[in-house]
Amino acid sequence: MTVMTMKRAERQGATGDDSEAGSGVFPTALAVEGGWGIVRVEKSDACGALPLTHGAIIGSAVGCSVTIVDQNIRPRHARLTVRSDGAYLEALDERAEIWVNGVPAERMALADGDVVRMGAMLGIFVERDLATHAGAMERIGDIVFGPRQRAWVEAALAAVRANESFVIEGGPGLGKCALAIAATRTGAWGARYALVDARDADAKAAVCDALAAKPGALVVLHLDQLDRATQIEAVRILKRSPSTTLIATLGQTMEQALSEGAIVPAVVSLMCGRRVKVPPLEARREDIAAIVHALCERESIDPSILAAPVLEQMLRGGWRGGVRELHEVLIGLAASQLTERERQELVRERAARPMVHEPLTLQQEDPDLARARLQRALEAAGGTIAAAARELRVSRQALYREIKRLSVAMPRKKMREPTAASA
Repeated sequence: MTVMTMKRAERQGATGDDSEAGSGVFPTALAVEGGWGIVRVEKSDACGALPLTHGAIIGSAVGCSVTIVDQNIRPRHARLTVRSDGAYLEALDERAEIWVNGVPAERMALADGDVVRMGAMLGIFVERDLATHAGAMERIGDIVFGPRQRAWVEAALAAVRANESFVIEGGPGLGKCALAIAATRTGAWGARYALVDARDADAKAAVCDALAAKPGALVVLHLDQLDRATQIEAVRILKRSPSTTLIATLGQTMEQALSEGAIVPAVVSLMCGRRVKVPPLEARREDIAAIVHALCERESIDPSILAAPVLEQMLRGGWRGGVRELHEVLIGLAASQLTERERQELVRERAARPMVHEPLTLQQEDPDLARARLQRALEAAGGTIAAAARELRVSRQALYREIKRLSVAMPRKKMREPTAASA
């Protein structure tokens, strides 16, 4: 038996049918794949894994494949079915409420990253490596992160332990500065480090004064906003003082900053290419609940304002402004006496990720309208799946599923007109 045949046999599982292999998930949760299922997002500092298999029953009754103790969960609440075109979640009780990406559903296809709510249970559907999502949340300084985000935090800590200069990259409000400070405090220098914010008016003098004191580490926040002459002088001094480490933050990649002249080549040389990239909140969705509750604790905000539907909206948001933007939303939620519905609307208005209900609603209520919408998007994209998926704000996998489900004919890709040189 060949390796490929063996893998196909493993994926057939107990069903004896390999038709599910094309969906991205398999009938059985394979240990070698890390499994698939729902990452249960807890209000506490932990994420739980709910492994699923083809035909799994979710409910509050003992004996269900996944038992959830919740007064709003029916004894046999929902069932997961795996087909060749994907995994489908369907209600088993007429009183069972299921929400997928904020839309009530009786039967709905699931794609990787979809937010699922049943009762007070919130979760994120993942198609692979489920085991890596589950575990306790951790905190280092003001940074809150789950098990899947451990790598970039550990990279910063490892560089500090090795006394190596490095840069932390990332978008606004993601915790770059908090990570730099927290990592520095774990170093062997103790309190012997200097902190400079390049946005300050006296940043040039502060850098020179700090280096004159020969600290164990110099932390420069927003290095790309420090003038080039000061950067060159700082690198010159640091090369003469190998015991001093430079830790810097950038609001862009090192390559972008270098190409735009925001940092000098000498800085890149000093870093030796060492960088830590902090991912956007959209890639850390299972961490958002813990981040929000940590902010509530810090600002003395009553966490009861975060009912499951409100928290669901927060998980779905892209939050391009990072934790800072989440913080502003929380302040807005706590500033006045709002109803739960009004809180949901406030979060929806502020969230970066478009929360458009129309497409999913049309799919449930009027397949003809959904089919016409798909055809228009495919024609406008010239038959290119990636472009159509971006226009519809869905994954390519989800788009393929809808094309198959709605029997939409794929338009032929537009061919380029031959040029005079090629004629």
